[in-house]
Amino acid sequence: AVEEIPDTEGVQLTGTPLVLVNGSVYVGALDDPKEFAQFVLTIDSDAYYQTLSPTPTPTP
Repeated sequence: AVEEIPDTEGVQLTGTPLVLVNGSVYVGALDDPKEFAQFVLTIDSDAYYQTLSPTPTPTP
């Protein structure tokens, strides 16, 4: 089921619910919104800073 979702190499569906954010599995408490929000912000921040800027193509 998970293998068709992009960026989930090595992720196993071991139970429900399975929460994925940018391919990362959330393993924290499902009833703690602050913990979940911190997880999402951390993943988003990591993705932002790891995104490379495109290299400009020289004009002919």
